Amino acid sequence: MHGSRSSIPDLLHALRHGADATRPAHTSFGQAVLDGAKAKSVGKAFQAGYQAALQALVPNETSPLVALCVTEEQGQHPKLIETLLTYLDNTITIRGAKKWAMAGDGVLLIVAKEEGAKEGRPSLRIVRVPTDTPGLERIAMPPTRFIPDVPHTRLQLDITLPQTAILPGDGYADYVKPFRTLEDIHVHASVMAYTLQVALFTPFSRPLTEAATGILLALEAHAARPAPTLDVALTGTLSLAHRFFGEADTTLFQREDEASRGWQRDKPILLLGAAAREARANKAWAVQAG
Repeated sequence: MHGSRSSIPDLLHALRHGADATRPAHTSFGQAVLDGAKAKSVGKAFQAGYQAALQALVPNETSPLVALCVTEEQGQHPKLIETLLTYLDNTITIRGAKKWAMAGDGVLLIVAKEEGAKEGRPSLRIVRVPTDTPGLERIAMPPTRFIPDVPHTRLQLDITLPQTAILPGDGYADYVKPFRTLEDIHVHASVMAYTLQVALFTPFSRPLTEAATGILLALEAHAARPAPTLDVALTGTLSLAHRFFGEADTTLFQREDEASRGWQRDKPILLLGAAAREARANKAWAVQAG
């Protein structure tokens, strides 16, 4: 992995010997795996993977990254983004609303369209917005039906920031689009690590542990690529991950205990974005065939 040591052997050693997986991770993927292994629920594992994916997207950020905020009332397609970025002298204003953001303190990555863009797809930029910025209102939302232990908010924005808050590059091509793949990789890895720490302490753990270890190593290889995309190979790895989750569902999580009840409640999160993944997988196959 570009000279860095895999996190998977460290994880297995820590879990087998009853130790906390607290060794510092050297990559965002390693952080997703180690935090997933320490998580107490599917929701917390999901949150760990999501935040690790943000770190992979903006690796030089030193503050905690809370959320990439794209979705608005009409949706998340680039043409539906109405949050407006206006340039002043050495500052910018951001006015608009976002339908969903993970709760937490740190930095939000806000997708906004530049004022005065030409016809066609709007010019989107990513703006770095600390959560204590004046004019940013975060409205707590009720717990969701699944992963209720992961709080989320709506956003209202009427803020002014220095122009240096704008991240370099195209907001869609360089951030929103690659994040979808990074999120797939890191969230699947984190939830799999959570599942693995349950599997290791059951009588039938060996087949599941072997499968999880192989899939995690494959996901780690995908994460280490310079610009991960949902190609045919990653589509296959994610299919194996979902096959593993199905096996875990019928073996690990059919008992009358807290872990099983939480899994049965939260497992719909694993299907989040399935339709978009399928569309991107079909596109990957079309490219392969061409």
